[in-house]
Amino acid sequence: MPPRCLLVDDDEALLQTASVLLEREGVMVAGVASSIAHALGQVRALRPDLIVVDIGLGDESGFDMARLLARDDPDADVIPPEPQASQKGRRAS
Repeated sequence: MPPRCLLVDDDEALLQTASVLLEREGVMVAGVASSIAHALGQVRALRPDLIVVDIGLGDESGFDMARLLARDDPDADVIPPEPQASQKGRRAS
């Protein structure tokens, strides 16, 4: 069974693109969310194997969400995207 993933980002286009790319690689996108509250509800309902969280969620912080997830489920695998990935033409060193 492929790993089940929850994507959390406030950019709808990115959610759609990431979903397509992950599914091409054999990862099942079980759900998407655009806020911490929605994501926490999705985590409880879907029990994904991994969670990809944007660091900046509008006025919210992906780091805050990661802390909440770690408190609620210490076994949760939370993957923050590369901080520089959304900046065109720049790569993290």
